[in-house]
Amino acid sequence: MKQWETKHSSHFSEKVRLRVDAISGIKTPTIKVLDAFHAEGDMWKSVRKQVNQEIIVTGIELDKIKKSSDFVIKGDNKKILGVIDLSVYDVIDLDAYTSPYEQIKVVHGNKTLKKGTVIIYTKIMNGWLFSKKLIEEIIPKAMIKKIPTFFSKFRDDAFSSFLFNLGVKEVKGYKITEKMIKEYHYYVVK
Repeated sequence: MKQWETKHSSHFSEKVRLRVDAISGIKTPTIKVLDAFHAEGDMWKSVRKQVNQEIIVTGIELDKIKKSSDFVIKGDNKKILGVIDLSVYDVIDLDAYTSPYEQIKVVHGNKTLKKGTVIIYTKIMNGWLFSKKLIEEIIPKAMIKKIPTFFSKFRDDAFSSFLFNLGVKEVKGYKITEKMIKEYHYYVVK
């Protein structure tokens, strides 16, 4: 796992650098990105300035579609990720402000996901509620019910096991420890 020095709490420049690194292995002249937490698309605007490839972004935004030069689909990203044809995308960007567990699960459950797709995600697992469903995937509910707070300590291990069960053997990126632990990673679908 690479560790990069961070300069400010939003870590915008580090997130851009991660995306530049993540797409460096894509050799096509045009890179197609599905950005599931698009907002105004500033992240990919910045990435475009640093690479010599054309990047076409399709955004997904739940709230009012903000100012963006990209094509943006309005709706719940979990529902859209489950039905959209993912085979046309080289990159799926899941820059969540919590755990990307549900989105990753939906993406890997979509039969159109192709090998070689780069999945970029932000993971901020700050508490039991964001990881409860994830832990329930691995630990029986009856055990969790007896001592619920005990199992919250295992949320990082549970997330790693979850990815491993999806066939993810290598994750690249970095972890930042501040008030909340923030992880910025990517992997390639095998």
